[in-house]
Amino acid sequence: MTPRLFLSELLSLLIISFAPAQIPGSSYEILALGGTNGPGVRPLAGLVLGPDGNYYGTASDGGAFGGGTVFKLTPPGELSPLVSFSYEEGTPSESLIVGSDGNLYGTTAGAFAGTPNSTGTIFRVTLAGQLTVLATFVNTGAPVVAPQRLMESSDGNFYGTTAAGGVQGKGQVFRLTKDGTLTVLADFTGSNGAAPQAGLIEVAHGNLYGTTSIGGTNNNGTVFRVTKAGVITLLASFGPGDSGLFPQTELTQGPDGNLYGVTSSGAANFGGAVFRITLGGNLSALAPLPQSNVAAPGPLVFRR
Repeated sequence: MTPRLFLSELLSLLIISFAPAQIPGSSYEILALGGTNGPGVRPLAGLVLGPDGNYYGTASDGGAFGGGTVFKLTPPGELSPLVSFSYEEGTPSESLIVGSDGNLYGTTAGAFAGTPNSTGTIFRVTLAGQLTVLATFVNTGAPVVAPQRLMESSDGNFYGTTAAGGVQGKGQVFRLTKDGTLTVLADFTGSNGAAPQAGLIEVAHGNLYGTTSIGGTNNNGTVFRVTKAGVITLLASFGPGDSGLFPQTELTQGPDGNLYGVTSSGAANFGGAVFRITLGGNLSALAPLPQSNVAAPGPLVFRR
């Protein structure tokens, strides 16, 4: 694929994501609306396609016990709750993933008002709605742990980041086995990044890559690599410059082997930018994003 065509396809997806109303002939249909006591309210993350052909997602509020839900959406638009969380169990605010065993895995952020010891959990849900809490993050007096979206590695374990907590309260990288053994692999210190707001990705050689929303040389966020043994390497620091500031989403590996992502602020239009970074840490800006007062842009996807 030529660089020009590659960048054109990448940017076309951004245009679709950020300005759907400007695409001639585009339309959308509301398939379902949530409810306070039913499938939940305030979904903050995307859907995943289950092995049964239905879609699954999380709502951060509502449900039978007020703490949010995991819900199912059929292709025709039938919406139903699968699991309801209590306030003590925390609020699910990240996307689910479908594990290699066909079950759904996700995280809750914890820290509801009145439940200061709730710092988040990792859970498994079967398609039949059986909930198992695999691990609970321990409150050590640091800020809210808030585990981000999980990823399942080629070694069969799950890996992820927390937005806070750890030795310095700046976040951690963790590993979780399917039987629920939770291991902290590394702590963020500020100089190597802080407050990751996104999960990790794995590249072909087995190392994991991610972003932090702040920290690094300029305290404007970083791209980092972490081995499964827990060695963190700072690859790049953001800002000031054309690559923008404060990345808050997962990276995407392109067909050329490089990693691509977006920043949520800064750059030419103060709306962030699309960036590319090589596995060796060479960071370059590809295109500025339009200024926006809405939520930070999501991760990139590639059209096949």
